[in-house]
Amino acid sequence: MTVNLTLVLQAFHFFIAYGIVSRLVLKPALRLIEKEKAVTATLLDEILAQQALLITKQEHKRESWQRCQQYFNENKPLLEQVPTRLELSVSIEETEQLDKNQLDTVCQEVVKALKVKVLHD
Repeated sequence: MTVNLTLVLQAFHFFIAYGIVSRLVLKPALRLIEKEKAVTATLLDEILAQQALLITKQEHKRESWQRCQQYFNENKPLLEQVPTRLELSVSIEETEQLDKNQLDTVCQEVVKALKVKVLHD
């Protein structure tokens, strides 16, 4: 096998071209890729931190809501639910037809009875 001078020159030119390409193109490209990976990792870390903060805030809000519910359940006033009826001096049958004067009288009685109930109870 004979090695020709052209083959040696081609090999020499290949290694020079490889050196130039790797130094001028590949290294900057690899640095850009590493920077992008670092930026992506930083963003993912920030996203995870924000998600953790959001979960913490939601948990705090839920606990506060539960404490408020418990407080109001423990301290709600005891109200007796007593059905009240309005006592009117005029009695009306359902089938009875009222004229305008009777209707006005009944309405005034109801308003008066409601005012007494609301203001005094």
